[in-house]
Amino acid sequence: MTAECLSGGGTLTTLQDHVSCAFRGGAGSYQLRLRLPRAQVASGVGARIRLRGWEYINYICIGYSWKEAFAHVKAAQPAIDRWFDFLVGHDDLAWGWHHDWAHPEDREIADIRLYIKGAPGARAYLDVGEMLLWQEDRAALPDWLDRDQPVPEKVVHAIEAYERKCFRSYTAQAQEFLETGKCPLYGETMLDWPATATLPPGLTDTGTYQYSWHALHAATMLMLRAHDSGETGPLFAAREFVAGWIERSYFRPDPNLKYAWYDHGTAERCLAMVQLYAVGQQHGFDQRFMARLRRIIFRHAQLLASEVFYAGHQPTRYHNHAWFQDLALLAVTLAFPSWPCSQGWGDTALSRLEDQFAKLIQRDNGYAVFVENSIGYHHGVQRILEFAGNLAMLSGRDTPIPAIAEELRTFSEFFRYPDPRHALSQGDTFRLPNQNTANPRGQIPYGRREVTVLPEAGYAIVKADHENRPFMLTMLATSLSKTHKHEDNLALTLYFDGVEWLIDPSFHSHEYTAPIPAYLRSAAAHNCVFVPDLPYALEPGLAWLEGG
Repeated sequence: MTAECLSGGGTLTTLQDHVSCAFRGGAGSYQLRLRLPRAQVASGVGARIRLRGWEYINYICIGYSWKEAFAHVKAAQPAIDRWFDFLVGHDDLAWGWHHDWAHPEDREIADIRLYIKGAPGARAYLDVGEMLLWQEDRAALPDWLDRDQPVPEKVVHAIEAYERKCFRSYTAQAQEFLETGKCPLYGETMLDWPATATLPPGLTDTGTYQYSWHALHAATMLMLRAHDSGETGPLFAAREFVAGWIERSYFRPDPNLKYAWYDHGTAERCLAMVQLYAVGQQHGFDQRFMARLRRIIFRHAQLLASEVFYAGHQPTRYHNHAWFQDLALLAVTLAFPSWPCSQGWGDTALSRLEDQFAKLIQRDNGYAVFVENSIGYHHGVQRILEFAGNLAMLSGRDTPIPAIAEELRTFSEFFRYPDPRHALSQGDTFRLPNQNTANPRGQIPYGRREVTVLPEAGYAIVKADHENRPFMLTMLATSLSKTHKHEDNLALTLYFDGVEWLIDPSFHSHEYTAPIPAYLRSAAAHNCVFVPDLPYALEPGLAWLEGG
């Protein structure tokens, strides 16, 4: 076999356990090709690789030469400085997602190619541990995938507990569907759905509606209602909803490619299918439906595990949508532990989650804080971390995720005002106004003086009493990320005797250039240093706190 650096002035070095290809210069595209001594009939191509030393990577592709073209898939958010498996088969959802759902027959493949679009640093490397081709038996499924197995109750309970927190009005929404036929969606939305219409007519009005529809949120709410009530009506409505989606959007290409296979929605759909599979076991669903559902869950998990799909709709790898992919993948491995791929998938999910949390959650002095400068988003990810912690404990693996989840919850409680219904509306967080009447909840004295400085996370908080009335004084220096950040470096807030006296101006909308949102984000609206007519930098690392 011959390895060739086809572009980018690369040089090859053979080491003990891998080959390292070094690239430099400004070519913009860089390629490594492994030419086989003779073509092999195959239906899949893969490599175990590591990328390091790159200034940035737009994407990396893997594929092979075919009829004077490059048949390939790409990963837009590949892992850096970590070994990962970059694999795809012709029958995989990842291949179909990239190729308009065309799944070619087995082909005679004469080479394996890795192509990088990006910019190397002073010295950038593509390390390759393995490159492989394989041929699948398309006529028969493996025995392990054709066998039923009970989904552990603890896994189902963990999924349901998470979903109850996501859909707080599921009981009312499910009941309204049963009585009126309106479609329940995320955010307490109920869409008109005439009996003569295949889809709700208003489904395309917003992206949120489409995401929620394809995430099977309606089925999730109906299953929760069925569990609570013991009634079969909502259960079989949930089954019909899922079966309809399978026929319209899985076995046939859905024209709405973005939302039918949106990264976040695909993960939540996989959770709904695992939940339905467990319910089907309890209620004796027919073998054919269960076999189809089991295979679809497998294909979804395979997609979620793929680097091709990971954070596939996001501008960066480190994003909470990637968390959902890992959580759903981990849930599948716990639901189907006897699958041979489950151990590896579980390792992948936990490893990626740990990497995500290391980048996006700052641990500091017994607390953990989401780095995106918003206590509102912090509360949102807290729910996700609780689910991650529960699944991680069920996996039995040694991981810091449960401890991080607890530290995140601890900070949420600590950061509340004396009236626990209120918290500082930092960053993109909606604010509850002061009450017009006396607020006894906010007048209960602390009975102690407490000064807490979190220098890594960027918070200083003083809790004490003045004349037997509580106050909470805070200073912000959160400077680890630009996301959701306002011009609030070293801003002060003060809550005293049930009233927020020095407020954080809060959040209006994500239309940041509109007059009201622009003002609320500005230094002029915060209790901090403000110099008129001068630009304000939000770059990380410009503010910090010390002391204690």
